[in-house]
Amino acid sequence: NDVLQLSGVLASILIGLDASAIDGGEGDDELQITLADDDDLSVDASILTQSNAGFETISQLGNGTLTLTGTNPAAALYNLVSGTVIVNATLTNTDFATAIGSKIEGTGVIGSLTNSGILAPGNSIGTLTIAGDLILDADSIFEVEIMSDNTSDLVDVGGSATLDGTLNVTALDAFDLFSTDNVFTILEADGGITGGFASLMDNLPDLDVAFGVVDGGTTGQLTLVAASDNPPPPPPPP
Repeated sequence: NDVLQLSGVLASILIGLDASAIDGGEGDDELQITLADDDDLSVDASILTQSNAGFETISQLGNGTLTLTGTNPAAALYNLVSGTVIVNATLTNTDFATAIGSKIEGTGVIGSLTNSGILAPGNSIGTLTIAGDLILDADSIFEVEIMSDNTSDLVDVGGSATLDGTLNVTALDAFDLFSTDNVFTILEADGGITGGFASLMDNLPDLDVAFGVVDGGTTGQLTLVAASDNPPPPPPPP
């Protein structure tokens, strides 16, 4: 069981090699990529595991940002310990786990997601697709952006979605363009939605967001209500 640690410029060079340059060998091996605060790297995901073969877990540390592009069918676990990962890649067989304070964004495809950090689908407004299951735990923050024409961020889940934590909604248009007529689809889960958000937050001064599940329990919708009319959300079931 091996651990290889890469950081700074060395990380940007080695994770981008286009040959099988590093092989973790047998056992359960981990590739650790540490990015400094001002690091902002972009990597073709098809190259990432070709050049770092044999590592079952890829861990990202530090406060920098790593953008993944391209396509990679390999099975792996991406462990986001800290920092930001922007997934604009197709990684259908890569499962992601995020720690408190970390952030996952993007418009790509991932295998599954267990989220304790910040989930912010899209690059601004957009859709993040999860082929498997989504778990938002009690520490998670689901960040959603909305527009007055009913467009919004979306997480499209092929499996089930289990909800907890905080839903934080940001209106991007002028506040007076929003009304109680607005409806936003922010979550779709083919395997059903269970649980609920422990708290709801938004930046609208005169309206509050309300979250509900429709379409037989597979679609999560936001509606807007007058601030004084919105009761506190029920606690998630045990």
